[in-house]
Amino acid sequence: MGTCFVCDSKIHENISYNEDVTLSIKERDRLGKVFRTDKVKFKLTMPIIHIYEEVNLFKLHLSVSACVLPGIDPRSMLNKECQDNLLCLNKDSLYLVGLFDGHGIDGLRVVEFVKDYMKSYFTKNTAGFISGPSESLTYMITECDKKLRSSTSGIDCSVSGTTAVVMIISDVIHVASVGDSRAILAMVGSVDPNFIPGKRYVEPNREIYPLRLTIDQRPNIKEELERIKKAGGKVQQLSNENGVKIGPYRVWKKTGTLPGLAMSRSIGDAIGKEIGVISTPMCNSFMFDKSTDLFLVIASDGIWDVMNCTEVINFIDKFRPLCKKNPEPVSFPVKAENTTVAHLIAEEARVRWMEICQDEDVMIDDISVVVVELKFLELFSEIPGGARQNVDVNTSVVSITDSGRLISSKGDPVRGSFVPAREVARRRIDPKRGSYVYENTKIDYESYPDLLDIPFSK
Repeated sequence: MGTCFVCDSKIHENISYNEDVTLSIKERDRLGKVFRTDKVKFKLTMPIIHIYEEVNLFKLHLSVSACVLPGIDPRSMLNKECQDNLLCLNKDSLYLVGLFDGHGIDGLRVVEFVKDYMKSYFTKNTAGFISGPSESLTYMITECDKKLRSSTSGIDCSVSGTTAVVMIISDVIHVASVGDSRAILAMVGSVDPNFIPGKRYVEPNREIYPLRLTIDQRPNIKEELERIKKAGGKVQQLSNENGVKIGPYRVWKKTGTLPGLAMSRSIGDAIGKEIGVISTPMCNSFMFDKSTDLFLVIASDGIWDVMNCTEVINFIDKFRPLCKKNPEPVSFPVKAENTTVAHLIAEEARVRWMEICQDEDVMIDDISVVVVELKFLELFSEIPGGARQNVDVNTSVVSITDSGRLISSKGDPVRGSFVPAREVARRRIDPKRGSYVYENTKIDYESYPDLLDIPFSK
């Protein structure tokens, strides 16, 4: 039986997620006025990656669950390939987590290349990650970028690339990131004073706080903007048909409409690398505090675009005691008693995407998440608290006055991937991940022959 979608509710412990869904999707004119509502029925999908494992390190026991849900076009107009991927490896008392959110025409091949490269590199060079974890993470990511952009990879990544969050867990957390995927640590502490519960909310079990371990690397961060401008790029937003600035700030060449990348660091994105986008990760290290630390969450923006950090940790803390430890096989309806906490929160994020779909007529994004629950063993020594803070606490962003106007096609420029509208002349688009090409722009295809394959580039 199909389920008519209603998102406004408190989330109870018996929450379940059904396979059959009916959305009421609003059609809007160029001024944003609703002129029609379409009833759209479709089926949800199971994870393409679903992992659960128990890991014993020297001083720490980890319960790890991980999930990737592929994106869906509710209108079934585009069979979009999933471009999220992840990696979990245990070797020599180190545990590596890698999460990748690909973008562009070859985003899937990019994330597969990056996953394979990092798996091989970590396995062969584990000793280096023990003696110099941050240096090894930086070298691995930058070398991966070079190998990907070389001719030997067989992948044209002119306008394709990926984010990456790579974490090494021992008795310390070492994390490196490029792009806007994110890692946080849930810890016992006062609730974020800026937190405002949304329409869907969980009654928390206790007061917990999300410690940000990574920075979302946006091109309007002051230091990132200065580097991009110095390299000959520019940063500005898109405009809608009425000249209103919409969506995130993006990196562009000074002439033309490439690459339109909404992040200042990435793996791949060769055109972006010409104008100040870099692959050098931001690295941070954090000591554990066994008296406060509960679990880690690493996720793509398929989670973070629809749930804030406090919502995520409240949901996980509520449901992790109820979730199954060995989830296979999972079937609909999905509920705590038959799946992992990573899968459950991915399903919750997908519900929130469906609310956006109803209002904005976009796709459901790919969703990937890793949850690492922490249990400190007796050998783990006490560590004084109070020395840690969110890594983005001193980050400053710049308000940019655009000198030019880039016109977006129809659609929300923040969500989803390039998606055709039902009329050829009207487009639903990304531009959040990957490159944005306006359909009427003249492009030098001889210089960038791969662009011939990008939807709506010609």
